[in-house]
Amino acid sequence: MQQDVNTLEHRDTRRQWLRSAFLLPIAGAISRRVFGSQAASTSEGPSTQEEPHSVVLPQYPDDVMRPVNLHEFESVARTKISLPAYDYVAAGAADELTLVANRAAFGDFWIRRRVMVDTSNVDTSLELLGFRLAHPILLAPVGVRDLMAHDGDRLTAVAAFNSKAVLVGAPRDLMVDLGKQNRAPRWWAASLGHAKREEAARWAKENESAGASALCISFDYPYSGARDRPSRDHWESQWSETGRYDTGDGEVAFQAGMIAPFTPNLSWQYLGWVRDVTTLPIVVKGITNGEDAKRAVEAGANAIIVSNHGGRTLDGAFAT
Repeated sequence: MQQDVNTLEHRDTRRQWLRSAFLLPIAGAISRRVFGSQAASTSEGPSTQEEPHSVVLPQYPDDVMRPVNLHEFESVARTKISLPAYDYVAAGAADELTLVANRAAFGDFWIRRRVMVDTSNVDTSLELLGFRLAHPILLAPVGVRDLMAHDGDRLTAVAAFNSKAVLVGAPRDLMVDLGKQNRAPRWWAASLGHAKREEAARWAKENESAGASALCISFDYPYSGARDRPSRDHWESQWSETGRYDTGDGEVAFQAGMIAPFTPNLSWQYLGWVRDVTTLPIVVKGITNGEDAKRAVEAGANAIIVSNHGGRTLDGAFAT
C-alpha cells in the first residue's frame, strides 16, 4: 500500500537537490518572465547585472515539497485540483483494464545486476535519429497541460530544456518563441493524424520550418475512447482552456458508452503523405504488436514507440 505523503519524514537533502536541479531554473524562468530580465531594484538603485542565484523560489506548501517518490505526487495532486481535472488526467478508457495492466506490467521488471564494474564515470548519452542526447529520456505527448498549471506548456518546455530531455508534442508557436531566446529544448512535433493529405502535408512542413527534429504520429486514436470518469463529470473540452468548470454551456467531450470518431480513415498511406514533403525522421506511436512494427518500417517509419495511449483509447488492449 502506498505510504501517505503526510506521514513521510522530511528529506531535506532530497528537497535541496530538487530545488537546485529543477525548481531553481524553472523559478528563474518564471521570475524573468514576470519581472523582466534585470534584477529587482534595491534601495541603492537598480542593479546593472543579474545575479545568477538571486531568484527567490516560490513558497510551495510543505505537502507539495514533501514527496520523495514520483508516485507520491498523485495523492497530493488529488487535494490540489478540481475533481473533473483530476479525473480527466487519471482516467483510462472504459473499465480501465488496460490502465491497470500497464501499471502491473511495468512493475514486473527486475534488475539483473552485474557487480565488479567500474561505475565511477557513467555515460548515459546515446545517438537517436541522428542526434546525440545526454540521456534516453523523452517527455511523451501530453495534452491540456494548462489544465494542471497556468502556463503549463511553457513550464514543461523550460523543464525539458533545463534537464536536456526531448519534448514530444509541443505547441509550435511556443517552440519558435523559445527558440528566439535560445531556450527551446530539442522537440518532436506530434499529431493524432489528419483526414486529408493536404492537412498532413501542411502540418509536416510547418513543423519542420519551425525547428522540430522529428515528426511523431499516433496511429492508435481513430476514435476517442469511452472514459467513464470524465463522462460522470460531464467533461467539457472548453474547461481545458478556461479553467472554469460546470458551466453547462460547452461541448460534452465524453458520453457514457459512446466513442467519437477522430481519424477513422487513417491508414499506412499517411506515412507517404508526410514522407513526400519532409526530410525529418518519422516516428510512429501506438505500436503494440510485431506485425505493425514491421509494417511501420516498411511504410517509411524511422522509429516506433510502443504505446497503447496510456490505456486511454481501447480498453482491453495489451499492456505495453
